[in-house]
Amino acid sequence: MHMHITIHPKLKSRRAAVCGLLAAAAVAVPTALAIGSSSEPDLKTRLAAGPAAPTQSVSPSLAKWVPALNGPVDTDPPSAVRGMVSIPSMAALGVNPALTRAVPAPAGSAGDEWYLTPGDDALCISTDKRGAACAPTDMVAHQGLPMITLPLPAGIKLPDGRPVKPTPAPQVVEGIAPAGTTTVQAIDADGTIEATAEVAANGTYRVVSNHATKVVINGGDGPVTIPLG
Repeated sequence: MHMHITIHPKLKSRRAAVCGLLAAAAVAVPTALAIGSSSEPDLKTRLAAGPAAPTQSVSPSLAKWVPALNGPVDTDPPSAVRGMVSIPSMAALGVNPALTRAVPAPAGSAGDEWYLTPGDDALCISTDKRGAACAPTDMVAHQGLPMITLPLPAGIKLPDGRPVKPTPAPQVVEGIAPAGTTTVQAIDADGTIEATAEVAANGTYRVVSNHATKVVINGGDGPVTIPLG
């Protein structure tokens, strides 16, 4: 399984998000790894340094923002989760599949469970059908760990030149919200709230829209905006 990385503080545009998904479309099992942080230079240094020793515990700060990590360890995660240590970008974050927790996925999501795998001051979320996303703790504390699926516009090509078949709406944002978050809203360009999703007790959410340009994470420290286009 091949993983492709996009490093960014935030998803700045629809095209930036689509580029990450295009890399995923090139492999048999759609897999995209999005890593974002307010401390991007430090993250690039970590990735360039190569594999790190797997973390041996969940950091208290990460467990504070993702309470599901205080639950029981999944002793038999999927092979894709166990294989994270062989993927350079994930190995550089010190991921440890032996510390993975499984959480029920929201209704409508791909797969019945999502898998939360901690790293050294980082967290990865994955499914057995859609791939994975990872982020450092500072991003998780700020906006959680979203997995974003956007429609592909016409005229996009894979890195090898092959055209990609356009895919229509809807666009889906789902993932783990930081502790204290009550709802996640998809908002159109004119400010209209197109959809609202309540955050489950385990921190998961899934919000579906057709024309939203941003999602807003309504957490305890105030709203956090993630642009979609």
